[in-house]
Amino acid sequence: MSTYSMILEELSGWPRSEGVKISDLLSLSEPLRGTLNTVIREGSVPLQFFADRLQLGPEQTNTVVDLLLDHGFLKEAQTVESGEVEYRLWHAQAHRRSKGLDLWSKVSEIFEPPEH
Repeated sequence: MSTYSMILEELSGWPRSEGVKISDLLSLSEPLRGTLNTVIREGSVPLQFFADRLQLGPEQTNTVVDLLLDHGFLKEAQTVESGEVEYRLWHAQAHRRSKGLDLWSKVSEIFEPPEH
């Protein structure tokens, strides 16, 4: 199976989400996992990076990047001076603390014995 076919198959079964967690990245197969790990380290990368790293042609690269955008792996970054769009990893937001925990912390603040 070609790299392109493997990536299409893997991403087609991936749920659409708003961002990815590190655990999501770890469950991907190579070379997609390594490519996205490099995107994390670099901050943002141009489209050509995906073509070079995944060894894909222009149309295949566009398809893969579109899928990564659609499934919440990537976001478009601000265009660079050359006018070329760059892409960065879209991190899922961490879960916020539950309101119940916040309530208990307020209660404990109110009922703490005064210091002498």
